[in-house]
Amino acid sequence: MSTPLALNPNYSTSTLASGSAAYKDLLPFGNFPVHASNLGSMKSDFVALLFLKGEYGPKPYPRKTLVGFTRLHGIAPGENATATVEISVGSIARSDEKGNLVLWPGNYSLVLDIDEKSKWDFVISGEPATLDIMPARAK
Repeated sequence: MSTPLALNPNYSTSTLASGSAAYKDLLPFGNFPVHASNLGSMKSDFVALLFLKGEYGPKPYPRKTLVGFTRLHGIAPGENATATVEISVGSIARSDEKGNLVLWPGNYSLVLDIDEKSKWDFVISGEPATLDIMPARAK
């Protein structure tokens, strides 16, 4: 239902976590195109789910995490539709043992839908970058 993602395969934590945003987790990571074709005989919607998989951060690694979605409305039979799923840097981060939101170096994959209609592998290198700090408990 979708064309393969052909995007940048390499990133660094320092580049992704830099920027002038007050909240680093809201920095943009990327916009991912979704193309769908209605091969049926009735008008239909299509919901595109974008999941993140990989080995990054502390174990155990999640099997996959939903990081974005969009809905294409009213695709007529035989027609095509295109949309974009926007992902923030915070969407690809995980918490550390203290609850801080951290962007971890490692091997990642973005996959479209449960059955992985499309897949994009990328690597984030560098040192872990803290995007947001969990407040300490009051004593």
